[in-house]
Amino acid sequence: MVDVPLVDANIFWTPVAYGGPDNQHLRGTLTVENRAEPDRTTRYFEHAVTLGGCAMWSLWTSQARILELFRYVTLMTVRDGLDPTYVHCQLAVIPEYREMMSEYLPVLRTEQGDG
Repeated sequence: MVDVPLVDANIFWTPVAYGGPDNQHLRGTLTVENRAEPDRTTRYFEHAVTLGGCAMWSLWTSQARILELFRYVTLMTVRDGLDPTYVHCQLAVIPEYREMMSEYLPVLRTEQGDG
């Protein structure tokens, strides 16, 4: 697992019920990408929804970014139908996420099925 600091994170996902014909294979998926990596594979135009990764994101305080991330986790799971365990595992590459969740989940899962 390669860490992706939240300030550098591009987070992309596609709702389960997304109707775009070109993106049906992405329904219910989430990708975290490091925008600071020069060889990253930009998924900006593949997924339906994005968070982070812009110049303004880096100007926010770390507390504002983590609050926004948790607000969006709720949207990903409740509104968009992504599996909460899957979302948790995908976001585990973000150290700030792991730190916030470690209080509640002492053994942080990095892959579905791991415990």
